[in-house]
Amino acid sequence: YTRYQDALRVNNALDFDDLLMRTTLLLREREDLLRKYQQKWQYLLVDEFQDTNSLQNEIVNKISKDKNLFVVGDSKQSIYSFQGAELEVFNSAVGKLDKEPMSINYRSDKKILEFVNTVFGKLFEQDDNTNRLISSNFKATFTQDDKLQPSSKDKANGKVEFLISQEEAYQKIDNQAKDIAKFIKAIKDNKVIKIPA
Repeated sequence: YTRYQDALRVNNALDFDDLLMRTTLLLREREDLLRKYQQKWQYLLVDEFQDTNSLQNEIVNKISKDKNLFVVGDSKQSIYSFQGAELEVFNSAVGKLDKEPMSINYRSDKKILEFVNTVFGKLFEQDDNTNRLISSNFKATFTQDDKLQPSSKDKANGKVEFLISQEEAYQKIDNQAKDIAKFIKAIKDNKVIKIPA
């Protein structure tokens, strides 16, 4: 890490964390700069808001003061905690904003969405008597508003296939990637194939 920081200094370079920190400090210290950006935009939209952290949230809040702020996110899709995303930031912000559930899915058909809803329902079960698959301190939830619906009736067909059973997963770990690649290629080539068990 020390060598990395030295290399940044020698090359007069900044990484993403440096950009966030310097932007935050500038907006704290320079009222003129902050006002400039507050006046520049009437609307501010932040997508994938579940992957923000405290510094990013501070920047958004400072710039969007008294403006129209629109954030899009889903706590169940928060996957960037390893790079500093804080789900608490998302949950806190969502608690203060008007919410509009976005349950219409334009990508998938009804069978797939029913399967996803069933899986999420089990993963985020709140019953303390069951063995939870997701740790109890994970702050995402799955409510009735989160259930996904297809965008139209013509998306009623489809199927869900399991390529690898749980037992096979441990026995044939080397072949999984090849089997999945073959399956995707068959779909792409409009050929129906059966993956060997």
